[in-house]
Amino acid sequence: MAREHRRPGGLGRPLDSIIAGARSGPDQWSPAADRTPAIDAVIAAGLDALDIALDLDIAGYLHAGPDRGPHLTVRVGALVLDGGAGFDVLTAASHALERDRAVDQVRLLGMDVVTVLTAGGRSRGVHLIGRRDPPLAAGELDLAHRLCLALGGACHTVEEAWMPPVSRPFGGEERTAS
Repeated sequence: MAREHRRPGGLGRPLDSIIAGARSGPDQWSPAADRTPAIDAVIAAGLDALDIALDLDIAGYLHAGPDRGPHLTVRVGALVLDGGAGFDVLTAASHALERDRAVDQVRLLGMDVVTVLTAGGRSRGVHLIGRRDPPLAAGELDLAHRLCLALGGACHTVEEAWMPPVSRPFGGEERTAS
């Protein structure tokens, strides 16, 4: 195993193993509870899968969780976009999340875009999917809806599995065995 993949020993030990009560920042060896959720990778893979399955011109997902705030990821095909297109997509996604409709349709970037809302115990999300020519057929819309629900479910599961580290109150002391 290469040295960079092993937990360092000696002087490279984390601060909390050297000084009692010290808190070192999360790193690649931190327990899962101390790291931020890996939702970005799940979203990227899911949007890629939607695009591969349906040959979309736009595939996007806005995820809103309690610890990170809203986060928008968008894939566009060969569309030529102007400078304000990103804001248009963000606005459409935010409004779709606020409208709270399971499935809806908006006009965006010169095409009809379907929005699919998903929710978990700690987060909510909305997918934006569309294709200009030819528009999505009924069977493709059904497949897109099922894939969006699966991707949203995966994102919400990751969000629910991660709990932020609990911090001590100001002035609180950590008890040690020594």
